[in-house]
Amino acid sequence: MYFELLKIFKHLKTLQSVSYFMLNFQRKYGSKFLQILMILSCSAAMPQIPNIEIPEIQNFRKADYNGSPQNWDIVQNSIGYLYFANNNGLLEFDGTSWTILTIPNSKAIRSLAIDKNDTIYVGGFQEFGFFDKDKFGQYQYHSISQMVHSSQKEKDFIWKIGIVNGTVIFQSFDKLYLLKDKKIKIIKAPGKFQFSFVVNNIFYVQDTRLGILQLEHNELKKLPASEIFNNTEVWGIAAVDKTHFLFATLDKGLWIFDGNSFKVWQTEANDIVRRSSCLGLSVIAGEKFAFNTVLSGLVISDFKGKIIQKINRSNGLQNNTVLHSFVDNKGNLWLGLDNGISFINKQSAFSFFGIDYNLSTVYASQVHQGIMYVATNQGLYYKPIKNLSDNSQFQLVSGTTGQVWAVKSINEILFCGHNRGTMIIKNLKVHSILDSTGTWDFKTEVSNPNLIISSNYAGFSAFATSAGNCKFLGKITGFSGSVNNFEFKNNAIWFLKNNVAHRLHLNKIYSSITKKELYQISKIKSDIFTNIFLFDGNLFTVSKNKFYEFIPKQNSFVNSKKYSNIFAKVPDVNKCQQDVMGNLWYVANGNIGVMKKSSDSQYVSVYKQFNALKDNFVANYEKVTAVDKNNFFVGINDGLVHFNLSSISKRNIKCNVFIKNVTFGNHAVINDKTDFIIVKPLAYAENIIKFTFSAPNFASMSTTKFSYKLEGFDKKWSDWRKTAFKEYTNLREGNYKMMVRADNGYSTAFASSSCTFKILAPWYRSVTAFFMYILLMGMGAYFLRILIKNKIRKNKYFETIEQRRLYSEKEFAIRQEQLELEKEIERLKNDKLQSELLIKNKELVNNSLQSVKKNKILNGILDGLKEIDISKLDDSVKIKFNKLNKNISKEVAADKSWKNLEHHIKNVHHDFLKRLKHNYPQISPREMDLATYLMLNMSTKEIAEALNISSAGVELARYRLRKKLNLVNKENLTGFLMSI
Repeated sequence: MYFELLKIFKHLKTLQSVSYFMLNFQRKYGSKFLQILMILSCSAAMPQIPNIEIPEIQNFRKADYNGSPQNWDIVQNSIGYLYFANNNGLLEFDGTSWTILTIPNSKAIRSLAIDKNDTIYVGGFQEFGFFDKDKFGQYQYHSISQMVHSSQKEKDFIWKIGIVNGTVIFQSFDKLYLLKDKKIKIIKAPGKFQFSFVVNNIFYVQDTRLGILQLEHNELKKLPASEIFNNTEVWGIAAVDKTHFLFATLDKGLWIFDGNSFKVWQTEANDIVRRSSCLGLSVIAGEKFAFNTVLSGLVISDFKGKIIQKINRSNGLQNNTVLHSFVDNKGNLWLGLDNGISFINKQSAFSFFGIDYNLSTVYASQVHQGIMYVATNQGLYYKPIKNLSDNSQFQLVSGTTGQVWAVKSINEILFCGHNRGTMIIKNLKVHSILDSTGTWDFKTEVSNPNLIISSNYAGFSAFATSAGNCKFLGKITGFSGSVNNFEFKNNAIWFLKNNVAHRLHLNKIYSSITKKELYQISKIKSDIFTNIFLFDGNLFTVSKNKFYEFIPKQNSFVNSKKYSNIFAKVPDVNKCQQDVMGNLWYVANGNIGVMKKSSDSQYVSVYKQFNALKDNFVANYEKVTAVDKNNFFVGINDGLVHFNLSSISKRNIKCNVFIKNVTFGNHAVINDKTDFIIVKPLAYAENIIKFTFSAPNFASMSTTKFSYKLEGFDKKWSDWRKTAFKEYTNLREGNYKMMVRADNGYSTAFASSSCTFKILAPWYRSVTAFFMYILLMGMGAYFLRILIKNKIRKNKYFETIEQRRLYSEKEFAIRQEQLELEKEIERLKNDKLQSELLIKNKELVNNSLQSVKKNKILNGILDGLKEIDISKLDDSVKIKFNKLNKNISKEVAADKSWKNLEHHIKNVHHDFLKRLKHNYPQISPREMDLATYLMLNMSTKEIAEALNISSAGVELARYRLRKKLNLVNKENLTGFLMSI
């Protein structure tokens, strides 16, 4: 079916007839074959463009490498480091950093050569010699000029150095110095030397009198007819083939030598080189010449002399005077300029059209009728496709100055989405402005190719095309928002807003919106949808690489496992588009990528190869324009980029990395091997170590990143970063392995390098120290044992004394306790006796009181007897009565109980009376007696009897006593007296 379609398609003349055919064919065969036909139609309509070689150029100014502006010669060592002969010395560039090496007596270096052992020979003013590496890997300079006798020493610059069969030849204007086996041979110039060259292992030198001379067996032989160059300077010689050589002169152009004669090389290259003054040449990949010029930068031609490319200030070179050109081991070009150094990345898959081509920020591009149109923030620019490779600039389309958002060729009509509205471009100028509202983009669909929908600042508009003309149908009413990204399918406009898909149905005349529908794509809050797009004619959107397809039968978006699986292994995609070849372009992490469709409808991811463009795209305008199946264009912040998809998808630029420099203490080791060992262990004082990485990946300098891990210290690899060094401080003793890996953004595998080393323990943690520690500990244990024994002996002695002392103290304490006990016993006895005495006294007092009472009774009896009239008694009774009266009176008179009571009370309560008198001196003896009776807790009646007063007298006496004792009414008198 595919070949049938191809045959039919050959008979279709215009895109309009193609459209009508497709509609009929779709009804017959379905949409699948229609898609195939679309690819065929677009491929046939696309113009074929010439090979575009606008290289990526990186300029290094003197401030970058900290040297002089002029650079005269360039060489490269076996691991890829570059060396430049600079007026300030020898510059080394490892892809990451610059280093400058100097020679004595001469700051400026004019010439370089390097042998298979990476020995670098240098020539300066009145000085020449070589740099080789010492045991630490550091370059050390050795002077050869010191081997020359003072009468033969050079008085000018050494301008060229050549190496032939182990012989190193230093050339000045007056002499050749031949160094072999540490011996010097000198050949003087017949007239005056100009410059010398080594071609096919043969040394050639120009002499101003004899012409071109060839060195054979340390003798100079003249080339036939070479005196033709006596009035000019030969700056370069290169082999065209085995028998023909190309000679480049300063001002007489290019010449071919066939072994017998010279003739002008009548080519396009000769014309421009002669006018521009040639300063030498290089051979690129055995098929191109690169001519260094004074006025026109670098001119590149093929071996037939056809100009392929001119690289100068107009397309990115920082200076038009190229002193030297050098092709590195990857085929890239390095230019030593009169002012700086330039790197021309011949490995780059990209061609850049930037400010040197009059382009600024690019939002879109389109090829229309053999002309490349570019939408920029300054206007719409154009340039014929056939002239893309030349140095001419893009030109402004007249009338388009200002912001251009989109440019599209639809039905042979070129539409321009401008800040001022929708413009139609014809004859390289604005033909008409159909809609004055600022326009974002244009969309159409296969089922209705003559209808065009535009999105603008105020909503949407409709256009109709016919026979190469376009008609503005008007603004579409019913929606007034500004929508940048949208799709048009099945007479409906689709776009995303606030994570919701909007569907606007149009009426039959495309003038208004008849229905609005909203679709919630996902219920997951973290899913964010920013772009709606068409894959194979079906609507899709994406979030976190989960693709959702709109299914009309279900009237909803459904997870598409097919495309989700296709994009499962790429970074998170936030935007997609499909080109006419079926390739699926996407935007992820500030970079673009593509799922390239193969012939068997499988997809191959191409992503890392675009890393050189990462973060340079215009946000939301990462629009890839396909010119044919190989050639694509994309806009960036500072221009337009072209690339060949077939070649870029196959690129796998090898990545290299080295641990170049290891610095510890006052020492440094410079390395040029992938893996190496620092044999001599590092002292503990050198445990602050700095590692410097190098990556001679010149084609990917801007994208190379490093990750490192120090085994024995780090638990995991570090994050990727562009920093090319790492320092560790205060590392402990032990074995370490520093590992570094590099990713240049293009290689499918990381490059790696390692450095193994050992740090010795400090003296106080060394084996000897630990042995001494053990010995000291043993000696200490021995002396400690002796000390402990002596201590035990002393302790036993003192323990015995202490025990004796304690025994004596205990014995004394026992004696004291016995004495105290005896005293206590004595006191108790005394107390007992005192108690007994008190008891006896108490009994005595009681007895005395009883006697007093008895006397009182007896007195009462006597008083009673006195009242008896004894006259009436008989004599015997009277006698008995008198006798009884006498006896009672005698008993009363003889009883001294009261006096005894007072005496005993004073004896028993002597201390109490003394304290009472001391505390209250105003108290009377009578009141002291009362106080004593009260203390003895005698009743009022008893006290009255004792004091021989009435009970009322006792109460009065008590009252007076309370006043003298200053007692309040509520205080108990008896209790108070007992407390004294």
